[in-house]
Amino acid sequence: MCSIETLVMRIQKGDDNDAFVVLEKKLKPLMYNIYYHHFYYCVELEDFLQEASFLLFYTAKKFDLSRGKPFIAYYKRSLKNYAIQLIRYEHRESVIPEKNLCKCDVSNLKYQISIEEEFLLKEEMSKYWDSLSAFEKAVFCLYTKGYTFEEIAEKANRSVAAIKSAFNRCHKKFQLFYESIHKECIK
Repeated sequence: MCSIETLVMRIQKGDDNDAFVVLEKKLKPLMYNIYYHHFYYCVELEDFLQEASFLLFYTAKKFDLSRGKPFIAYYKRSLKNYAIQLIRYEHRESVIPEKNLCKCDVSNLKYQISIEEEFLLKEEMSKYWDSLSAFEKAVFCLYTKGYTFEEIAEKANRSVAAIKSAFNRCHKKFQLFYESIHKECIK
């Protein structure tokens, strides 16, 4: 019988294909526990287990064994964070109907983000950032800090129309970037 940390080490080396299957089998009760503890009415059990398995593989690859911390605690925290994310998404949808969401908000994507897409987005975000012009970056940063279009126009000494246009370009570039990630996940 292998310890969880030994299985993680074997997964990180990549030379043992069965290590992930054994690790997944050992942590399946934890996945069920998290699912039932958080009263998932927004996700089917099979979908959650699939996402939890992907998260397990990702966290096993990423986990730093040299820190001396137990892997199971790290994975449990990651799984709880994912559960909270799902609950927040469901709550947001019930509080703010989709038709009332601002169309200019970069966070409003066409699709619900899976864990795989979230990880790909985080890894590839620098490509999106590099696609923006210096002016678009400045507008985007000020907008995310809570400034209105009028305040940004005043700070940048530009018209409100120019600010809105730059923000819309940021939004369109992000949509294209996200759709390319989404297509990559579907393949």
